[in-house]
Amino acid sequence: MSYDVSIKVKVQDKPIYVSLGVGNANITWNVRELIKQSSGWEIKNCASNGSVLEWAEKIEHGKSELERNPKKYKQYEAKNGWGTIDGVLHFYNDCLDMVKWFKWGYGNGDENDLTDCAVVWVE
Repeated sequence: MSYDVSIKVKVQDKPIYVSLGVGNANITWNVRELIKQSSGWEIKNCASNGSVLEWAEKIEHGKSELERNPKKYKQYEAKNGWGTIDGVLHFYNDCLDMVKWFKWGYGNGDENDLTDCAVVWVE
């Protein structure tokens, strides 16, 4: 199984969220603890995971941690090989690419800026 991560906004007066189409990132469930330990992000599956910009800070922190201290996090790699530091680094880069595209398309400070209402969604 895996986590599919996207950036969404809630539809006004409706209980649904709509994807902004700025990409997605996918990673195996086996790295949940590796992600938590390196970034501080506790993944909520099938739910909003909060503000895009706050989440991006966690992802940037996690990337930096794994790049600088890989030995510290080796213990959190999946024993079956399906979930490695290299895989999480690739995932973090995909996440940061989504944020870059989000900022380019929807976070430009004008009347269409969605920064204050966009969330990270995990399915």
